[in-house]
Amino acid sequence: MFGFDIFGKAVKGVAEGVNSVVQTFTGSKKDRDKYNHQAYISTQNQFSSEFHNRTNRTLWDSFWDGINRMPRPLFVVLIVAYFILSYVNPEEFQILNLGLSTVPERMWNILIIIIGFYFCARELQKFRENKITFDPVKFNEIQAQIQQIRQPKQDEKDLKEFREESEDFINNFDNPSVEAWKKKGGK
Repeated sequence: MFGFDIFGKAVKGVAEGVNSVVQTFTGSKKDRDKYNHQAYISTQNQFSSEFHNRTNRTLWDSFWDGINRMPRPLFVVLIVAYFILSYVNPEEFQILNLGLSTVPERMWNILIIIIGFYFCARELQKFRENKITFDPVKFNEIQAQIQQIRQPKQDEKDLKEFREESEDFINNFDNPSVEAWKKKGGK
């Protein structure tokens, strides 16, 4: 009975240790789901405020909001139209290509820099908003996990004390049969 209790505690200690190591690398599913839900709700709230917050806005503000949203769709439409033109009207497509070939290389470089700056700046802004800002609740959870990893485990202390007590018990156990066995060369 005593052995089963020790075995049960050892198995429980190992299982809890493995669980804490796994949660260190993957986190708990409950926390991930909670964080994902919070991120989803904040995204929806931001989206809603962007499109539904029309108080104190003039027609001029709406016009410029529309202009600001145009570059990406316009690039896509123009690129698709370029390929469609090659199929629909090959002669005009060749004329367009001849016209584009007369543009100096420096102008192409300037266009590439402008477009690259526009898209990279937007991506950098998204990175700043999403990655650098940190959820304080998530930060506190990570700090608690780090603290839990750094502090010695109670089960390890209990196991060490049990081993010391067991060695004392075995070394101080008076049994004539064991003493006779030790004298014959037993370990």
